[in-house]
Amino acid sequence: MSPLPFQNQDCDLTLAEGVEAYREYLKFNDKKVLSDQEGFTTVLDHDATHVIFGVDTSFEEEIFLNYWVLFGCTYTWKELFAYSGREEVAEFTQDLIKEIGYLTTAKAQVRAMPNLFRILIRTRKMKRKWPFTFPKELLSNKVSELREEYGVSILTPEERDIKRIKWSGLIEGN
Repeated sequence: MSPLPFQNQDCDLTLAEGVEAYREYLKFNDKKVLSDQEGFTTVLDHDATHVIFGVDTSFEEEIFLNYWVLFGCTYTWKELFAYSGREEVAEFTQDLIKEIGYLTTAKAQVRAMPNLFRILIRTRKMKRKWPFTFPKELLSNKVSELREEYGVSILTPEERDIKRIKWSGLIEGN
């Protein structure tokens, strides 16, 4: 499993480059890349959390991202619902649950528990929480510098190396 460039703690990319790498990874694997409606940055804000917290789009790492956002970000419920309430995201979630079922979803949550505790401990050690809706001038900062500034210590490759749920949206090799 080869990590994405932003899955290294000392990532030298800028946040903008990290988001671009994340989106290129989706495109390369024939996955839909969402875009923001004019005047909104909800998708960019979400994509940046993948970069800052160093997680890919596997079902399991999306679970990890939920924990990172819940405990390691400042947000309003309106901001979170603006992303999760998007038609494409809601349809994706419904299709995923329909495909893998509630039992498999529950099993994945249980398997994610050790990392939930790791993430909870790491978010408690952060210097300050990452703003889900972040100042866009941070796009020009290096990911490693932002992680240092906010005190983000991402999961190691070994910690992220868990059994992957096989489903039609899985990107192999991440």
